[in-house]
Amino acid sequence: MPYRSRLIALVVALAVLAFSPGAFAAPPNGIPNDAVPAEVVRIVDGDTIEVLLEDGTEATIRLIGIDTPETKYPGRPIACFGPEASDRTAKLIPVGRTVWLERDVSDVDRYDRLLRYVWVEKNNGDVYQLNAVLVRDGYAAAVEYQPDTKYAPAYEQLQTDAQIDGKGLWTGCPDLSLAFPALGESAAPVDTAIGVSASSDCDPSYPTICLPSSPDLNCPEIPYTNFEVIGADPHGVDRDHDGIGCEA
Repeated sequence: MPYRSRLIALVVALAVLAFSPGAFAAPPNGIPNDAVPAEVVRIVDGDTIEVLLEDGTEATIRLIGIDTPETKYPGRPIACFGPEASDRTAKLIPVGRTVWLERDVSDVDRYDRLLRYVWVEKNNGDVYQLNAVLVRDGYAAAVEYQPDTKYAPAYEQLQTDAQIDGKGLWTGCPDLSLAFPALGESAAPVDTAIGVSASSDCDPSYPTICLPSSPDLNCPEIPYTNFEVIGADPHGVDRDHDGIGCEA
């Protein structure tokens, strides 16, 4: 191949790489080095989004460590503060925005959604984590989903501050069961992960979340995965008897 043709071919190849999603890209300063870029294509609800990955495939992302009130749960009405949480996520990461996805221990949940922390670079170069901001501003509750708890202590503190300041759902939903119906009336706002309550209605088989002994619940009705199970397990969520309920 003549030199000029080889040079043109090289320039074209470099141009293609330069405009390929995430090619040679490193996360901005402040974002974990192992986070990977993706493009937002749809907001499902406050804690679930759809993105275009580097390889050109689309994936559903479930934000780790938080829970926002449901807006699309089959058979249930729209939960208190659910639309507000969805709108907040949509404003923070509009369609077309590049985000950075950080994995913890697990890769996917039982619905085959990728479990990720979502990082965002602001226009001024600053960065923030979407999961944390939603908790901080009262649009989401902090929930420990074992074993993905890298930022759990930080989320719990952010939730405590949001509760004290009466932000978002903590004032907008005086009855927390209207925001998180699966928790039932026994789950009052607390200063730790949502559902960890001292209420006597919480069955002791599930020490890290609050589930009543009855009525009988199946995993699709429980907004938690990978939680500790000890004792009688009245809901039968630890089918393989390894001490973990509703495993992702």
